[in-house]
Amino acid sequence: MNKVLSILLISFSIGILLIPISEINLKIIEMNLIGLYIYILFYLYRIKKNLSILFIFLVSFGIFNLSKIIVSILYREDWTRILFFKEYIINERIQIEMIQIVLIHLVGIFIGIILYNRKKRIEKIIKSDLSLKKICRLLILISIIPLIYKYKVELEFIRNNGYLSLYNGTFTSHQFPIWTKGWNMLFTYSYYLYLASIPTEKEFKKYTLLFISLKLISALKGGRTEFATDLLFLISYYTILYKRKIKWKAFLIGLIGGGVFYFIGNLRANNLVVSNIKLIEKIKNFILEQGMSFYILSINKEYLNEYLNPKLQIIAPFLDEIQRLKNPKLFLTQSLELLDKSYNLNYHLSYKYIPNEFLKGAGIGSNYLAEVYNFGGILFCGISGIILSYMILLLEDNLFKSRFTFYISIPIILNLFISPRGNLFPFLFRFYPYIIFYIFILGMIKVLKVIQKNNLEMR
Repeated sequence: MNKVLSILLISFSIGILLIPISEINLKIIEMNLIGLYIYILFYLYRIKKNLSILFIFLVSFGIFNLSKIIVSILYREDWTRILFFKEYIINERIQIEMIQIVLIHLVGIFIGIILYNRKKRIEKIIKSDLSLKKICRLLILISIIPLIYKYKVELEFIRNNGYLSLYNGTFTSHQFPIWTKGWNMLFTYSYYLYLASIPTEKEFKKYTLLFISLKLISALKGGRTEFATDLLFLISYYTILYKRKIKWKAFLIGLIGGGVFYFIGNLRANNLVVSNIKLIEKIKNFILEQGMSFYILSINKEYLNEYLNPKLQIIAPFLDEIQRLKNPKLFLTQSLELLDKSYNLNYHLSYKYIPNEFLKGAGIGSNYLAEVYNFGGILFCGISGIILSYMILLLEDNLFKSRFTFYISIPIILNLFISPRGNLFPFLFRFYPYIIFYIFILGMIKVLKVIQKNNLEMR
């Protein structure tokens, strides 16, 4: 029955894509899109019997790309006319094309899941490393107090200079006290490597609570993305390694987390006035705010012919790294010079859409689907969906194959969860600290073991 229903859903979705745009009813294609999305989530959960990296990615995908349509169906609101920095209206043809891009990508993702489900899985869990665990715990505890003071100094600076100081070069060019340098990196990478040591479930909960608490303080600066992706990553780690199902308590935590995010959003906008809007309206508004990434597909099509080379935008994280090595200061501020050197879709689209605000440090964000569409058109959106879901499932099954495999997969997974409002591939410069820190810590452990062995032999 499930196979028949799956085939029917895929066939119906492809059939809709083959109908000329002029003959398509917008509501029918909307309902088909949402129906397919919900079915994929149920199908994936059933075959995995728990949450998974792909499931969490699809939840993120839905929040950023489908929330506007879902809310419009439930509340009978028009999603085609919005205030996104300025009033923005989408014509009917572009509306249908936007949904078609998302629909064919979801069809591809579903096909990838079905193809991978035939593959025989071999689970391999690396053994716990006590030496690595001890070193990482020590480094985590050492960095806590300096890190809290660092966040305090940074929060005071942002409060005095405004949220955009994070993006217009004011924050990065400011000379903070020398003692504030490096503590966030030490704390974060020590924790990630601590996870690679395979702690017990009790140890994991203890240090994860500490990690999340400090990352929440960091999120008060206005950057909610890092906190959200870390939280999603830890959920996937917990369910995969310890084989635990997320219970009703997790939904309560999710609601609280959503409320915290909404508060941080108000704080970022300096809007601390208590409104009379009901809680349901607050949740609705929060969801709608995240759904703005869906409009990147429309704005992208509007300016597609004005890009120098849109096909290269999908590999901007690699090409931009070359420019970053040549001129590190180039990426500290948003400027016309940056547009001449970078292929990042967010930069170019933001400048086309809100030029003055872009030069002041603002941006409209991105969407990996726009990169995929620019590279190979709507057909490639379907092909990329097949490849993407297959590779995510393959990554998950091999996540704990080796300690280094797991550790180096962390930046890939973190980027994956935010890619519906960012780039498909992670920037290369994000890998360097992981690799350097990994080599340094493991090298230090080997040296300590040699010293300990020599001391024992001398006795």
